[in-house]
Amino acid sequence: MVYRWLQWFVVIVLSAQLNLAKENPTVIAIYQQIETDLVLIEGGWHTGLRLGIMWQVTRSGKKIGEIMLVELDERKAVGVIVYLHAGESLQPGDSLSVSTFYQPVS
Repeated sequence: MVYRWLQWFVVIVLSAQLNLAKENPTVIAIYQQIETDLVLIEGGWHTGLRLGIMWQVTRSGKKIGEIMLVELDERKAVGVIVYLHAGESLQPGDSLSVSTFYQPVS
């Protein structure tokens, strides 16, 4: 019971702190690396992005994966792919929304 309450508290606090811009951040580019792909995201510290936050990636309203932010500055951010639906790949223009709980894409 306490754990569930703590989860909701964290969601409420994060939602209040993020204060995202009117438009969701979008994927600018994907850089393929040997270990993991890096995802360049439009938007940075001033648009409410924060390190370690999980983001759901969507295209045309369909969830295709999740990324975690690992670096950011005032205008851009970099994330790594945590989960990607089988047969999908990230593309420039994909939209991001805050993932409040880890829920694998089905």
